[in-house]
Amino acid sequence: MRSKLKWINDPKLKRLNDSARPEDVLKHMAGVVGEAQKTKFIYDVARNVAPDNFEAIPAALFHRVSFLPDTGQHQIIQFPHRLYRTGEGNCVDFTVFIASCAKALNLPVTMRMVNFGRGFEHVYPVVNGQIYDLNYWMNFTPGQKKSLPGVGYLNYTP
Repeated sequence: MRSKLKWINDPKLKRLNDSARPEDVLKHMAGVVGEAQKTKFIYDVARNVAPDNFEAIPAALFHRVSFLPDTGQHQIIQFPHRLYRTGEGNCVDFTVFIASCAKALNLPVTMRMVNFGRGFEHVYPVVNGQIYDLNYWMNFTPGQKKSLPGVGYLNYTP
């Protein structure tokens, strides 16, 4: 898939400076999740999925969307409908999408930011105790349990 990149400059996107504290990034992500879970788009995505088959949502998303790191000096947080439309995003965008769907289905969700020893540089959702990480679920196998090594974690429940 070829990147369009035009959407990155959209002034409607939520942007945080790269120097933002990890806690602030998680807080802003939770704010987007809170708004997104109430949208028609998320309702339409979640309404046909039984809570015990939640993994169908990230499985479909991981196969539809290409990874695209943020460019410039900002952390961009996309709403789920934009991620789906552009087909491009990073771990923040995947986490917001999946957490929004989980919240819409009343499933317990935590967003976990990971420090691999060079600072907090990755985030993923944990839904109902199951990790749905972009890096480890690209080759998705339903029911497969994954775990992520890390030096430290920050957890945030939206």
